[in-house]
Amino acid sequence: MGPEQGEEPDAGGLLEQEVWWVDRMGIRHRIADMEPRYCRNVIAFLQRQADDIADTYAYNLTAVGLPPEDTQAWDDVNDAISDELCASAADPVAWLNAKPLLVALRRQAAVEETWW
Repeated sequence: MGPEQGEEPDAGGLLEQEVWWVDRMGIRHRIADMEPRYCRNVIAFLQRQADDIADTYAYNLTAVGLPPEDTQAWDDVNDAISDELCASAADPVAWLNAKPLLVALRRQAAVEETWW
């Protein structure tokens, strides 16, 4: 299956899934169908952009709706956001590399290419 046209997910949504890469033209590529070399190029591109990606992700986290205060849910969500912000600020590349999108891209990048 080849690339597909589709609405580009937001940056956070794209990072948190492991099925699609969306290129700058808005074309969705199924990661399992991508050439390993293309995956390596995407990984390198994303790692070069890690600071900006982390900043955008952090900014988007500030817009997350929180559950009612004085509840366990509020504590859990607030703690998760705080952990995410700390990790992305401390080492943006390591934080990015742990995201499902990058894990999937690295897995596909490691697939041996067949030359026929």
